[in-house]
Amino acid sequence: MFQNLDNSINPFRLLQLANSWHDKFSEMHGTTYRAIMQKKISSNFTFFYRIVFPLLPTIFFGPIAIGMGLAVLLDPSRVDFLFFNIAFSAVSLTLVILFWFVGSKFKEVWIDDGQLIVSSYFKKDHIPFRNIESVHLLRARHLMIRVKFHHPTKFGKSIMFATQRPSSFWHKGPHPTVVELNELILSNQAV
Repeated sequence: MFQNLDNSINPFRLLQLANSWHDKFSEMHGTTYRAIMQKKISSNFTFFYRIVFPLLPTIFFGPIAIGMGLAVLLDPSRVDFLFFNIAFSAVSLTLVILFWFVGSKFKEVWIDDGQLIVSSYFKKDHIPFRNIESVHLLRARHLMIRVKFHHPTKFGKSIMFATQRPSSFWHKGPHPTVVELNELILSNQAV
């Protein structure tokens, strides 16, 4: 009964084992209850990265760029400021578009029983671990993780999310979230 336990205590793994034992019990007795625990692995700052971060340059640069563009259209005789107005408007709009594009990449991610739950605040998808091709850390400073899939999901062939920092500031080695996801992928491929 306890042959699947290893020396490390991982609450999610213990819950998986409890669910598998409960499934065997359910088959014998005809019950359907399951203990499911969702564990959030994305950062609590996902809302900031996705909504607030892109909104700030939009509020600041958007009206300035539109105003400068309109000034050029309404008074084309001011050739001395024409190049500056066009350049500033183009750079401002490019920054706004870039910030919205980067912000739209961030997702909220949870681990559930045998699957990854991904949300973009507007849509949600349940992705089984066997559909995950690879997990890797993009940038250690910003703690961005990219997950690639074998088959396209509602979010495409890959997603990106910001994760929490390791519990220790001096943490060395691979990020714990990446290690945990890779272990879950391997354990679900063996099933």
